[in-house]
Amino acid sequence: MLVKSQGPVWLWGTSSEHSQLSQYHFQGAKDIFYAVIQTETPYYQPNSDASVPLKPNSKYFHPDFSTCTTPGCKSAWALRIIDSSSIWGYGGASYSFFQNYLQTCVPENNCQENIIQVDGSSNVNLFGVSTKASVNMITLWSRRA
Repeated sequence: MLVKSQGPVWLWGTSSEHSQLSQYHFQGAKDIFYAVIQTETPYYQPNSDASVPLKPNSKYFHPDFSTCTTPGCKSAWALRIIDSSSIWGYGGASYSFFQNYLQTCVPENNCQENIIQVDGSSNVNLFGVSTKASVNMITLWSRRA
């Protein structure tokens, strides 16, 4: 789900699951409120990983996985907040239960490396964030690579 609105946008009790690149993506958005959202990473990743067969398309603000050095890094983002402001999130559950349809990564909680990305954004307020089996819950970047 790509949201570029200048708001207000209200998302209540929604889910976005199994998309190749990302589930929720706020790009240049403003005045966004969401509550009780839920995501799941595609079960087949990282084989093939999120960069295959799609190549990043800047027209749609696709994530670029070219800087990833591990297979777990090349998994779909649950939530991306890029160049956005005034984002209010209350209750989000982002799940990564599989690697190549296997659940051997679940006990170690390392099915994927990163799951939520915040980049170049301000006034981002996230409450009640829950993730399962990601190494890094939230990755903060000051600029995109």
